[in-house]
Amino acid sequence: MLALSLLAVVGAGDGYSSPPTEPAASYDWNVDTPAELLRQDQCLMSDVLRLGGPAMAASAKDGLNQTPERLRELADRTYWQDTPLATAYQTDRDAARAELNRLNALRESWNIVGLDTPGGFTSRADFEWPPGGPGDDRDDFHSQTGLLPWIADRFWKSESDFYEDATPKADDRTVAKVKALGQPLYGGDPDPTRPDWDLHLAQLSAYKHLTDWSLEPTGADDARIFLASGGFPSTAPVPGSAEHRIAVEDLKSRYAACAWRDPIDPAKVSVRSVPPPPRSGRRRSPRRPRAATGSSP
Repeated sequence: MLALSLLAVVGAGDGYSSPPTEPAASYDWNVDTPAELLRQDQCLMSDVLRLGGPAMAASAKDGLNQTPERLRELADRTYWQDTPLATAYQTDRDAARAELNRLNALRESWNIVGLDTPGGFTSRADFEWPPGGPGDDRDDFHSQTGLLPWIADRFWKSESDFYEDATPKADDRTVAKVKALGQPLYGGDPDPTRPDWDLHLAQLSAYKHLTDWSLEPTGADDARIFLASGGFPSTAPVPGSAEHRIAVEDLKSRYAACAWRDPIDPAKVSVRSVPPPPRSGRRRSPRRPRAATGSSP
C-alpha cells in the first residue's frame, strides 16, 4: 500500500466562521501543495510499477523507497527531456524491439527446406512455412499463445499514457447533477453586502474550478462530497463523532483511489488528514528473573 503523506488535521467546531479575504491565486484548489505532489508522485510510480516494463518497474520501485524530494526527481513528468522514467521507458522499448526481432527470426528458422511435400497440404508453402508466414492470414505460434501481442503492446504503448491524471473522473450524468445543484447557489456574482462575502467569493471560485476547469475535470470524489453536502460543506464534523470517523474513512478511500488532490473546500472545514492509530494503553510487564536450576550442594 502506498505510503501517503497527509496534511495536518483541520480544527473542527460546531459553528462556522467565514475565512479571511485572500487572493484567488492562493485558494487551495489553485495550488498543488507538497503533500498533494507527493501523493501524485506515489500514484504515478504505483501505476508504472504495475503497467511498465522491467526497467520502468525497477525505477518505480526504487522511487517509492526514496525520500519525497528524491521521489519528485525520479517522477519528473517532463519525459521529453530524458528524465529517469523516460530513459527507463526507452530501455524497455528497445528490449521489446529486440525481442520482436528475435521471435520473427525464430519463426523463419522453422521453414522446412529440401523435403518433398507430402499429401494433405494444399501447396508447397503450406508445408514448408509455419503459420503466419508471407501470404498466410493465420496467426503464428507466438501470437496464438499471446506472447507476441504482450511484447508488442509494450513496444507500441505511448509514453504519455503513463502520465495521465489518475484521479477518477465523474461521469457526465453526475456532472450534470452537480451543476443543477450548484448553479442556483454559486452561479451568480457574490453580493458584497453579505456578511460572508469572502466565503461566497471563495465558493464561486471553487465552483468554477469544480465544473469548468479544462485542466482538471470534475473528480468523482469531489462530486460525491458536493452532492452529499448539498453544495460545499459549511461545518466541520466533530472529532470523535460518527460523522468524523466516516469522513476519515472517505478520505482514505479518496487517496487510495489516487484522487491525490485535497477536497475542494472553500470554508476550510473538511477533514484533511488521517489521524494515527491510537496507541494501546497496555504495557508489557517486565520479565521475572528465572529461578536458578540445579541441585543444591
